[in-house]
Amino acid sequence: MFEIEKWAQTRLFSSCKFHTPFYGRTVTGLTLFQEAAGPDNGNQLILTYREDLLSLPLGISPALDHLEKSGAAGLIVASGSADAAALDGLARECEKRSLVLCEMTGSASFADFIHEFSSCMSCSATGEICSYGEVFQRFQSAFYYHGLDRLLKELHDWTGCQTALVVGQDTYVHPRTPILDPVIFYPVYWQKEAALSPFVYVRRYAATQPPTYILQADLYKNSLPFGMLFLVGNGENFKETDYFLLNYASILCTGLSDLNLRSRQIEALFAKICRENTLTGPELELLPAEGYALAFQEFHNSLPKTAVTGAEDYLSYLLHYHFPRGLCYSFKNNQLLIFVSTKNVENFCRKLTALLNTTGRQYHVGISRSYGRAQVVTAFSEAIHAVKMAGLLDYGQTPCFFHQLGIYRLFTYPENPWAVNQMLGEMDVMLNDLDNEKKDVLTLTVRTFVKNNFSYQKTADELFTHVNTVRYRIHQLEELWNADLSSTEGRLLFSVLAKLLPLWMQEFYNPKPDEEGR
Repeated sequence: MFEIEKWAQTRLFSSCKFHTPFYGRTVTGLTLFQEAAGPDNGNQLILTYREDLLSLPLGISPALDHLEKSGAAGLIVASGSADAAALDGLARECEKRSLVLCEMTGSASFADFIHEFSSCMSCSATGEICSYGEVFQRFQSAFYYHGLDRLLKELHDWTGCQTALVVGQDTYVHPRTPILDPVIFYPVYWQKEAALSPFVYVRRYAATQPPTYILQADLYKNSLPFGMLFLVGNGENFKETDYFLLNYASILCTGLSDLNLRSRQIEALFAKICRENTLTGPELELLPAEGYALAFQEFHNSLPKTAVTGAEDYLSYLLHYHFPRGLCYSFKNNQLLIFVSTKNVENFCRKLTALLNTTGRQYHVGISRSYGRAQVVTAFSEAIHAVKMAGLLDYGQTPCFFHQLGIYRLFTYPENPWAVNQMLGEMDVMLNDLDNEKKDVLTLTVRTFVKNNFSYQKTADELFTHVNTVRYRIHQLEELWNADLSSTEGRLLFSVLAKLLPLWMQEFYNPKPDEEGR
């Protein structure tokens, strides 16, 4: 849509002479006079010859009345098709109806005029009018000389839409506000629109809740998809020029496959962190010099199962939006791992947890002690251990600090062949020889006994049972585990078992959802 004031100043229309004011009118296209008989000529300029005007059986006034009612912007009269007196009379009639009247001068033919007009577009931000080629040249210069952010700004300025690029775990948006609706990242909510696109990889989608319209271009490199570029519509309709501009910008973005190299390097680094005992090499330079390892493990998800696709992209976008782009993180198996340098790690976790909650997901949080990046493997070992304990000890979303775990630091996972694991396994095997009810009663009794500082009476009071019953149960455990509570070593053993054995049993007797039914 062109503002006529700006339209009249362009090279394209410099050969036009205006006989009326502009009236603040806009124009969307050109229509021949013979084709303007319909009820809707919204913001169209009507092209006419002198012969058209003279051939009207009822005169010019009824025709102008129709153009006014049908929403036409005005008339363009071909040079030489009417004398000066006729044009003056026509201008007065047009002024009565606030229709713009301009006369073509020079040697431009109507055919050339229409062709040149159809090869132009207007900038939504400034109203400037340029040819397609000129706009494409601006896009190219913006991208190659100033970078991706400038390209997205140009795309936004010319389309009037918020623009976004998603490549790997990197998300770039212009303008940054308003924040993108999560529905954009979840394909399950999209409905492909029937509107035909002039390009194979540019498609229009809509979502109903909330009403959202996007124009998406898939990005390909060597015939493989690696990202997407899209426009977020202000309404239901996208202009034809939006398709052309988005398609050209997506072609420029095919050179971005190396842009997400940092994201891929970080993913590879975190994969090494999770499987190596020590880590050295230049990839450590991706991490802050020192910081905390954080492990977030999802334990509740209110999203439908069909909305899994897109969840990581949306979380990546939120992290980029609310935190520095240099944040080092990785998603894997509903677990978010982060190595961050911060003065207040608890406050950082609180903000991040609140952010994750907005996505309908809740996470346990484990936090390591502060380490240099050379000790990042140790840091994440602590964080992952802490988040595991947060789940077993029902921390909810309260952060679990490794350094505050006390004796629970000794509780490791079944695959770790430490002596304490071997001991827990042996004790558990002995309990398994009993029926489930007796096993649970004895386990509860030893936990309560240790908590009450080995007092039989206090244990009996808390369990609402006779003190001799407690003595009998403890004696059974002494015999089962070959322990003597009269010795310091025996009491120490019971103290450790009271803390760790219930968690060991919980780990084995509460299978994860994906393990059920195997």
